[in-house]
Parts: sequence; structure tokens; C-alpha cells
Amino acid sequence: EALPLEGEVESGTPGAVLGYPENGPFTISPARAGPTAIAISEDSYGRGPIRRSLTSLRGAVRSGNSGGPLVDGDGEVVTTVFAATTEGKPGGYGIPNDIVAAAVNESAGAGAVSTGPCA
Repeated sequence: EALPLEGEVESGTPGAVLGYPENGPFTISPARAGPTAIAISEDSYGRGPIRRSLTSLRGAVRSGNSGGPLVDGDGEVVTTVFAATTEGKPGGYGIPNDIVAAAVNESAGAGAVSTGPCA
């Protein structure tokens, strides 16, 4: 069953990052959502620049948390983890729920979707 998505998220919303960081066991780590803003960066393949909406996160976001949720105290998804910071204070970035929901809804009508190569 899918986790419910929180509506518009306020900066400072506390929660927990759920996932399997660094290919380890299931971990729950405290975190806090920051502001959502437009960032200019490269895409996952080093192409760019591209504009994307990202929610900043403060807390223990580690490699391997990508694709997992930051949930609030009610268990609703605040944002979907996209990347961990590599410098400065521990944290990362998430994809806002409206963007994730649009992508899921678009894919849902496409029928079967390949997982691609799996390790």
C-alpha cells in the first residue's frame, strides 16, 4: 500500500527519512524539511543546465536513501529523497510531492514498465 502524500509542505516540518542507506539495513533517521526552490544543475547523466524544483533537507541523509520518503509524524510523505549533500552540514534534497505524483500518474497509464537492468 502506498504512503499518503502530504499537501504543501512548510519549511521546518520535522520527520524521518526511511530507507536502506549504503546498502545496509532498514534505517529511520530524523530530518527536517527546508524550503522548496528552483535549482539549476545537471541531470543524472551530467547534462545541463536544467531547472528543477527541490526541497532542501537537514539531517542524516546518506547515499542509498534516494527514492525513499521523508515522512512526517502522521506517516505522510513530505518529499521523496533525491540526493545527499556532499559538503557542509548533513542533509540532502527531495523532489516535491506534486512532481512525484504527476510522474506516477503519467506512468500508471502506460501499462507495464520495465525495471531495466537490476543488480
